[in-house]
Amino acid sequence: MKTPLLGIAILAVLTSCAAPSATATRANPLLGCWRCDETPTLFLRFEPEKAAVGRDGAYQAFRASYEPGRVVLNRWAKKVPWEITASADGQRLTATTNEVAGHYRRLESVPPEMNPTPLALGEATALPPERVKAIQEELVARREKDQAVRKDPALAKDAVAVDSENTARVKGLVREIGWIDADRFGAAPANSAFLIVQHSGDLALMMAALPHVESDMKRKLVSSQDYALLYDRVHVMLGEKQRFDSQVGHADGGYWVVMPLEDRSRVDEFRREIGLFTLGEYLDFMKANTPMKDVRFED
Repeated sequence: MKTPLLGIAILAVLTSCAAPSATATRANPLLGCWRCDETPTLFLRFEPEKAAVGRDGAYQAFRASYEPGRVVLNRWAKKVPWEITASADGQRLTATTNEVAGHYRRLESVPPEMNPTPLALGEATALPPERVKAIQEELVARREKDQAVRKDPALAKDAVAVDSENTARVKGLVREIGWIDADRFGAAPANSAFLIVQHSGDLALMMAALPHVESDMKRKLVSSQDYALLYDRVHVMLGEKQRFDSQVGHADGGYWVVMPLEDRSRVDEFRREIGLFTLGEYLDFMKANTPMKDVRFED
């Protein structure tokens, strides 16, 4: 199996953002961690195949490639160029793109903002039956709102507000009582909690939920699809490659793009191990049930 997320977090801590060697600097002077002079809560981190942004405590990474004077991000199948240049001594850089415009200084160590870690969850103790019932009913109602703004075009404008409210509520709950697991709350509420987390865009919350969703999946208490979706999205948001081919983007040319895969030759093996149908069947389903009939691979 792939390195657990805890291992990824530990690896991030151990991977220094100190000034690279002379050889690495000549090859790519951007590699390392940087803090913005104008906005001290804004950080950048450049690695050989990805770039990350930390802003006000939120972290997001993207697959990236490097060209003279710019970094090209793969943002859900759309190529987003950042115009970025480093000083001759490799200690300063300037970003002219609107998203991260400013002047940056190289950091000698990894700041917490650039070291993604799971949200700390509360202890999963037994709860009074009336509290369990109330949470179950609330999660069903929140799931209905989550789906309504995604299925009804008239409600699409409310999606950001609904996701924000749902995320805040679930974060508060899991900090207090631990993950909404199937053992204590049942399969349907556990799935509702997963769905809210999947749509939250909150990487720390998603990282915290993943091992619990995996545990429930292995005991056949929740769908393996839930686990595959969350596993892949966490890895895509970490700037890594997905395993199960559950994450796709919309290309400007009007077709689906499968985000980079860990090992395309073994994707059916990975899917079969957790009880999913084949990649070919999944892509056929997408083409049959969406307006876009073409599916391509990023890798």
